[in-house]
Amino acid sequence: MAFQLYLRGTLVLHASAVQLGDSAIAFTGGSGRGKSTMATLLCGDGARILTDDILAVDWQGDTPVGRVGSPDIRLRKGAEVLADSFSDNQPERRTSADARQILTPASRADAAVPVRAIYLPIPSRELERTEIRRLRATDALFVLVNTPRLFGWVDVGVRSQQFEMMAKLVESVPVSLVHVPWGPPFSTSIATAIAADSIAERSGSTLEEAMTLSGAP
Repeated sequence: MAFQLYLRGTLVLHASAVQLGDSAIAFTGGSGRGKSTMATLLCGDGARILTDDILAVDWQGDTPVGRVGSPDIRLRKGAEVLADSFSDNQPERRTSADARQILTPASRADAAVPVRAIYLPIPSRELERTEIRRLRATDALFVLVNTPRLFGWVDVGVRSQQFEMMAKLVESVPVSLVHVPWGPPFSTSIATAIAADSIAERSGSTLEEAMTLSGAP
């Protein structure tokens, strides 16, 4: 799917996303950074699943819009305990061939949802509370470019197009680092903090933190 979207000229983020109210919150980053876990935390708190792992973004006028994707959330070992965090509308559960827990939340997002905010999770077992800091647009672009869904593109046209669309995205959508106290167990305060922050302004953080998250040399 990501390959086809790249070829069609659609912006593709390596991200999971949920709908909260009338807009979307996305979690992006490299594999194992907690994107699916964060989406599950929000869904357990009442959000609706928009997509897991691949987020396609296009524009309605000047507004970036996330498109609905896979409803299945694939959780790594340790995060499967979040299946019990849904108070209502229990998700369907099954086990994948690689022994991951797959959840399919009952509540699906709308087909196209304006993107409100993007978060780059930094899990830590030493933190006691969630800490969020806004990235400057240039640093946010650096991170997104270095966490693609597909590596190895050599076609200059495709790479340039994705870069230009990412640059446009970070000019209008706040991108933040979220340092998360990692479980299990996972505190319900994480979802509350992110939902609140998604409508608040934050100060910029450093490029060094952005580089740490992206895994760039």
